[in-house]
Parts: sequence; C-alpha cells; structure tokens
Amino acid sequence: MARTHVDSDQQYEASRPARWWVVELTAVALVLLAGAPLLLGRSYYLDDAQHLFLPLAASMQRAIADGEPLWWSPDLFAGYCTVGAAQNGWFYPVNQLLLRLCPLVLAFRLCYLIHLWLLARGVLGFSLTLGGSLKSAAVAAAVATLGGAVAAHTIHLNILVAMGWTGPILWLAALALRPGPQPLSVMLLGGAIGLSLLQGQPQYVWFAGIAVGCLALTARDADVSLWTAALRLLLAAAMGVALAAAQVLPVVEYASRYPRPHPGGSFSFLTAGSMQPRDWLRLLQPDLFGTPLRGTFPDGAYLYWETRGFFGTAFLVLGLAGALRGRRTSATRLGTALAVVGLFLMAGRTNPVYRLLIHVPLFSTFRVPGRFGWLLQLGVALLAGQCVQALEQGDSRSRRGWVSAVVVGVACLSTFAVAAGSGRLAVFLSSPGTWLMVVGLAAASSALLLGESRPRRAALNVTLAVGVLELVVSWHSFARTVPGEVLTRQPAAAATILASDNRRLLALELPRTLQTPRSVAERLEENVGTLWGLSYFGGQEPLQPTTSLGALQQLADAHAAGQRELFDFLCDRFSIRWIATTAALDHSSFRLAQTSAGRRLYENTDARPLAYAVPMSFVREGGVWTTSDSLASILRVEVLERHRHLWRLRASFDQPVAVVLSQSLYPGWTVTVDGQSAPLMGAESLFMSVALPPGQHVIEFRFDNVAIYLGKSLSLIAFCGWLVALAFVTVRRRHT
Repeated sequence: MARTHVDSDQQYEASRPARWWVVELTAVALVLLAGAPLLLGRSYYLDDAQHLFLPLAASMQRAIADGEPLWWSPDLFAGYCTVGAAQNGWFYPVNQLLLRLCPLVLAFRLCYLIHLWLLARGVLGFSLTLGGSLKSAAVAAAVATLGGAVAAHTIHLNILVAMGWTGPILWLAALALRPGPQPLSVMLLGGAIGLSLLQGQPQYVWFAGIAVGCLALTARDADVSLWTAALRLLLAAAMGVALAAAQVLPVVEYASRYPRPHPGGSFSFLTAGSMQPRDWLRLLQPDLFGTPLRGTFPDGAYLYWETRGFFGTAFLVLGLAGALRGRRTSATRLGTALAVVGLFLMAGRTNPVYRLLIHVPLFSTFRVPGRFGWLLQLGVALLAGQCVQALEQGDSRSRRGWVSAVVVGVACLSTFAVAAGSGRLAVFLSSPGTWLMVVGLAAASSALLLGESRPRRAALNVTLAVGVLELVVSWHSFARTVPGEVLTRQPAAAATILASDNRRLLALELPRTLQTPRSVAERLEENVGTLWGLSYFGGQEPLQPTTSLGALQQLADAHAAGQRELFDFLCDRFSIRWIATTAALDHSSFRLAQTSAGRRLYENTDARPLAYAVPMSFVREGGVWTTSDSLASILRVEVLERHRHLWRLRASFDQPVAVVLSQSLYPGWTVTVDGQSAPLMGAESLFMSVALPPGQHVIEFRFDNVAIYLGKSLSLIAFCGWLVALAFVTVRRRHT
C-alpha cells in the first residue's frame, strides 16, 4: 500500500519551514561537538587511522607532487593495484582537492570534518523533508552523527566518508520519490551515489541502498507507485555506478583474482564481527566489558569497534517510545524498518537465517555483520526525532511509550548486574557514562510520563541535553586524538632505510597498539613507514593479494620454526633488504643497523636488487624459480628509469638470461625488449620476468591496466552526459 509522505499530524510543523541558516548552524554545531579537537591541530590516530589511511594519503600526495597517478604502488606487497584494492580513493574529488591544496595532516583532518558535516546536514534535510520539525530533525542528526557507529569508524576514514554520504543519499532519495516527474532529484541522487562509490567503500554504499529501499517501501508518497519508485531509484543507482566506473571496474577485477568470500563461503569468516548475546548490553554502555584503549576488552579490539553501537540511553528510550506510538508517521515507519533490519542482521552468526544469507550476493562478499548497526543507528535517530516532535505537539499517544522506559530500565539494571558478576563493578561505577546512562533514563522517563505541558517540555529539554552529553562523552572516550605532528615525525630508523636504493622492509612481530604513541622512534610496524617513503613486503589491507599472502606465510613459517637458512634465503629471494623486529636475529647475512626502544633494525646484506638477471637454467615451466639448495648467480642490471608504473632497464650479457623485476605480477603489466613486445613470465611465484637473448638490450616494464583505462573512459563519458542532462533539466525547470 502506498504511504503518505507528510502525515496530517505533521502538517503544522511542515507548514513552517526552518530557516536555512538555523539548519546550517545546527549542522555545524554537531560537527564541532565531535570534531573540535581536529580544529585545534589534533588528529585521529587509533589503529587504521595511523596504520593505513594516513600512510595511503601520504602516498597519494607524493604521487600528486610527482605528477603521476597512483594506480600502482610499490610501497606495499611488493607492489599492488591501489585502485583495485579500494582504500585510497584516488579518483575521489575531495581527496584530490584536499591533498593538492593542504599539508598532509591538515587534509586528513579536513576530510573527517567535511564528511561529518555532510552526514549531519544530509540527515537534517532528510528529516525535514519527511515533515519533521527543526528540533526533531536536530535530534535525528545528533544521533546519526554522534552515535557509536560513526565514532568507532573514526579509525576507518573511508567508512566514515561513506557514512557521510548516507545522509545526502537518503535526502535526495526522499526528494526523488515525490509525486510528479523528478529528473533533477534523480540525477543528483545518482551523483551522490557515484561520489560515495569513488571513495572506495562499497559496503556502506550497499547499506545506504538498503536504507533507500526501506524508504521506498515505507515512506514514499501515496501518489508514487512502487514500480515508479523502483524505476527512479534503479536509474539513479545505474547512473552512480557509471559515474564511478573508474573505481568500480578495477575493484571487480582485483576482487576476482584475490581471496574474497564467495556464495556459500566460510561461515566463520563471513560472520566475524557479529553481535554476541552479551554485546547487546553494550548498546547502553560500550565499555561494560572493558575497552581496548586500556587493554581490558577480552574479545579483540576489532570486535569492540565493529559492534560499538551506542545512541545514548535518553535517545534509546525516546526511540523505542517512537516505535511504540499508536499512530505511525512516514518517519516512524521508516525508522522502525531500519531498526528492525539492523537488529536482525547485526546478530550474524547467532542468527540462524544468516546461514542462508551467506549464499546471497553482497552478503557473501562483505563480512562483519556488526556493521549493520549503522542501520539501527539511523532507525533510532529517526524514531527519537519523531517522539520528540510528538511530545512537543502534546500527542498523548507518545506517552504510551512508558513501556520503553521500563524495558530500557530493566536493561540498565542488567548492566549493573553483569558488571558486578564480572568483577568490574568498581570500574563501571567510576565511569561517567554509567551515571549519564542513569540520568538519561530518568530524564527520558519523566518526559514520557509527565502529563502537564510545561513540566513535560522542561523534562524533554533536559532529556535532549543529557542525550547529547551522553553521545559527546562516549565519542571522545573512544575517538582519541594526538597533535598532528606526532604522526608525521620521521623516526631515525626510517632515515637509515631511505638512504638505501632498496627500501623494502619486513616488519616482523612488531606489535600494533591503540595507546597514544609515547615515542615515534620505533614506529615501523605495518604500513606506517610509507608516510616517509618506505616500502613494505607485507602491509595492512583488507584485500591482500593471494601471492603476497603466500610469500608472507612462507616467511612466517620459516621464522617460527627456527629455520634460519630457509628464512635467510626467502628474504634474499623476495629482495627484502631490511627487517624490523623485537627479536635478536643471529643470522650471518643480517647486520644490526639500529636499535631503538627495544626494536631492532637489521640489514640483509645478501638481499637481491629490485631488478636483476639470472641464467636461463633457472627458468622452469615458464617462470624463474630458485631454491635454497641451488642458489642463483645474481647478475646486475642497470636501472635507467624508475617510476611507479614504469621500470626501464639495460642488460648486457654474453649468455641468455631472464631479467626479473621484483614487482607483483598483475594484469596490466607489459614488457618490451628494445621497443618490441615480449612475453611476460612469472618469477619466484610472485614477481615478473622476461627472457633475453645474448647481447645488450633495453627492457621496459610498464603498467597499463585495461580495467582502469576503461573505467576512466566510462566515467568521463558518464560525467559529460550527466553534466549535459543536468544543465538541460535545470534550464527547463527554470522556464517551467
């Protein structure tokens, strides 16, 4: 049945449109509540923020300064397709603009602030479009922007960017589902989807699609049929995919070649990060079972933030009351649908139906069901806003929500019982969040139960203040910051490596920590060194190349088994010049180069060059292969030119040889010998090589990936067509 877009009990507020400057100030205020430290020169640093996204941004900025596109990076995994791995967002216009105009850390901070504002402003506009008052829209925007899912993903910049685009996507979808032709809204919706995809986090674009689907089913206008709604939304989605083809096509190619779940894949892998039964109580107090920031959370740090759904007790009570209202508005229907879908899917492995869902596309592609908490957060945001509006209008039906106060009150008592049973009661009682939880419950209950208009309004205002305070305190208890210069200060060990012509590093057993970095002298773990131009044989990426994983596993197994000769040979084979570790390595070819803060930097003096040649006797089954018991005679080649996507070499030998380039073999790499195309071979199960006859030759390895060029061409064509159509629609709209 078609739904009424703006319900009769909302007509009063809908007829009084909020002044634009009040809406803008509200969005800015919400951003300041979350991001004020970023305006003071501080930066998020927890986990992937400093281990992945800041180093990737540094690599992008260096490529921009060099005038080269960052389609291939030699800095991780012995080289990988950065566009295909879908983390750096090379084609995302905001990244390009910020990294061209701003210093690295300032660009990093501004990216957070821009997308927090985008989320807040989008949810405000969306709620107002559904007929909400300014106060109800502000409540919805506060919960959506300051809630636990967004705070937790300050460690994942690309996820936060995708969350930021969710608000505008919902807003534009609501406009596209109004009666009559809506070409402009559909086109703008397609543009928003395209921009969201260009950042490179398709999972949360999918979540936005689920939310838009719920909108079409529950809150579209009565005069818009379901078929019309579906056609408009599918057209916008197709437009967005076409605009983002430069990012989408390389991701599809990359994912098809490297390990990723498939329909019916590993249940344990696909459901990692599910909500466990006790985790539901963490919706009331995220640190109930400890926090990884102090090393007290027992189940692994990633599970903490992937399941960190928190909306504040006050807003949770109001949201549940909004869902229990006797008469539903379009916003409450949508909020209830989002909350139910989020709750159902967050359970993951504890939900029997999820065993069937892993056979469904997209569910079989993305893991961590706890991330569906983002839909729950959006649902609670809309429901809490609608409850506030109903209370302000004196709707007696909202006061039936006293049931929600009882339900949440029992849950709050359970948190005290669980804390006492686990021996954490003293810590639990010392947390400000615990007492804000109690105050929020009391204030929200008063607002729901008081009958007199003036006391109820006063209690409601107190409830809103306490609810916002709950969110802000929770946000800053997790989203820690440090001065920006701490993250970019170069350690002495990095300078030692940078002085070498081979900067490939193996970070061996270096612990990652969530604590504030007390010193940067030892920060070589994971990807951090790419900030200064180091190159890692391994790295931190959600989508790691299969061949690189195999090589890393060989190294790890040899080291764990104490097989010195094999470990030394593998480091030689994979051109690993530097090893950073906390352990003492008594290997004949390893020279201790530096020691700092208990961490040692060794130089492998026998490491092969990044480009070299071997006799043809080591070519087997179409590729170069050497073993520890038949060491190759490594022959030097001259490097004439070296860039990210191009290696030009000169080789002169009186015997046939195979020239090896220690970059990962991937579609798009081609090789020419003296300007003539030559067949490309593999090498050492990871690299690439080419056979040469005797004599002097110039060899050129070049990365020209078809998926990237085709995607760029399609995006350019789609963008030009989108601009022309947008101009036509705009001009026609003005004339009519």
